[in-house]
Amino acid sequence: MALLKKQSTDKFIELMVESTPFLKLISFVQLNEPVCSYPLVTLARYKTRGVSRTQVAALQNVGETMINFSTKELVIPLVIPDSYIEDMNSNHTKVADYVAKVFAQDLQYLFLNGDTEEKGTTDEALLRKVMDGVTTQLIAASKEVDYAEDATNLEKINTLVSALPDTALADPNLKVLIGSSAYTELWNEIAGDSVAKSLYLVNGVIKVRGKIEVIEVPELSKIIVINPAHIAGGICRDINIEVQRYPEARGNKVVGSCRVDLQVVPDFAVIEGDELDDDTTSTPPTGGDD
Repeated sequence: MALLKKQSTDKFIELMVESTPFLKLISFVQLNEPVCSYPLVTLARYKTRGVSRTQVAALQNVGETMINFSTKELVIPLVIPDSYIEDMNSNHTKVADYVAKVFAQDLQYLFLNGDTEEKGTTDEALLRKVMDGVTTQLIAASKEVDYAEDATNLEKINTLVSALPDTALADPNLKVLIGSSAYTELWNEIAGDSVAKSLYLVNGVIKVRGKIEVIEVPELSKIIVINPAHIAGGICRDINIEVQRYPEARGNKVVGSCRVDLQVVPDFAVIEGDELDDDTTSTPPTGGDD
């Protein structure tokens, strides 16, 4: 088993982040220890106090802005056929880029859809069992907002945004995260609706109330409204890459392993819930300021 050197690890993580849209959105931390705490800068507020020259400024505790990571081991095997190396005239740099991108796609999927209670033995199910992802954590925090039966994606987003407190709506970095298929449906809804009102296209970008950007995130199963910086993903620097000859497949098996974790700050965040009958009203999630 080969432990990547520091320089190689930094480059490998850089390749991962650059190849996946979700990892570029969130607070992605390179951890030095499997169990540790890191401050989340976007939540560090109200720490400055005005004092006179004769006063001593009191130190403020920033503990409430800390994210506690307790990482879980993630192992991802990959077979690279010899034909890939031959046909693409690849060198070790291109192979490393390929491995990093495949690893990153699985990590993004885990961060989004992880569920330790997942049933089944498929590759996807086994991957989801590693840890709870952002969708699972928001549901566990009772941040679901139900919507009317047969509601369109446009109506779902309006319902979610309306459930947020005013202090959340004032956040300039608030985003609507939506899966690819739902994003396509939403685009068609807005383009064909002359009275969409709160959702409309601004320079080719879908925005809510003219300021909250709607971002397409592949493989996301539910619509989420959140400041992406409040989603903190951590990956330990101790990344192992082992290569083994796999003659049956005329290729090489590459096994990458590392320790990862994801922590979500659920305040000022909501997630798509379930359909309600027409005569039933939705109950906004609890928590946060009114």
